[in-house]
Amino acid sequence: KMRLFALSFVILVSSSVSFAAKLSEMTPFKFEVLFTNPVCETYSYDRAMITHSGKTISQKPQNVYCKPADEDKSVARPEAPQYRIIEWINHKDTKEIYFAYLSFSSKNVGAALCEAAKRDVKISIVLDQDPKNPKENKDAENLKKCGAKVTTHYRGNTGGLGYAHNKIMMINPNSSTEVKVLFSSGNMTGGTSINHENWNFLTTTGKSYFVQDHLCVFNGMVEAGAAAKTFKAYLNDCRSKISVKPE
Repeated sequence: KMRLFALSFVILVSSSVSFAAKLSEMTPFKFEVLFTNPVCETYSYDRAMITHSGKTISQKPQNVYCKPADEDKSVARPEAPQYRIIEWINHKDTKEIYFAYLSFSSKNVGAALCEAAKRDVKISIVLDQDPKNPKENKDAENLKKCGAKVTTHYRGNTGGLGYAHNKIMMINPNSSTEVKVLFSSGNMTGGTSINHENWNFLTTTGKSYFVQDHLCVFNGMVEAGAAAKTFKAYLNDCRSKISVKPE
């Protein structure tokens, strides 16, 4: 199956392509990697367990096995990915948000997005759809009650495409000056808090190839994401129009 994939910080290009400056040499620039590293209660087994090596254990690994009740203490830390995600959403300069994930169920992020929608922030959301059990994501759809500028799109699992599994959030994606790009190993679910995931936060210029390439991916999902053929054609055409070199 062909899948919709998010581009990671390393963009694969042919060896014939020449490169521009590093993103770190552009203005603005900030790159931060945050790990969930959750703080969780101790959870005991119903009875003692014998490991493969023969050791007897009575509890699950500390801070590895976690439950939703552990979220509050984990996300309250300034170094927590969810803390930074909400900080980005709440920033006074945030005017538009692009948001693409396989799934979305984080209540705290949803609450921040709702407040943003009330401030008239434009929010465009792309999520995966299940062709066998097509349902709209209730957390995403509920955001439409918060403001008139919230749109939702469901993609993937049609026309030769697999999951819509991009994991991208872009703040002010169409700005020519400063754009914030978030990409991660986790989805906008427990992946922001109690799952072990990495979250990459990049602030750079909207004129960079990196930003424009991610715009091609997101817009391609929205405008041409019904089939593999149309999505691939859109990506190739969109990338061919980027006038700057890859960093």
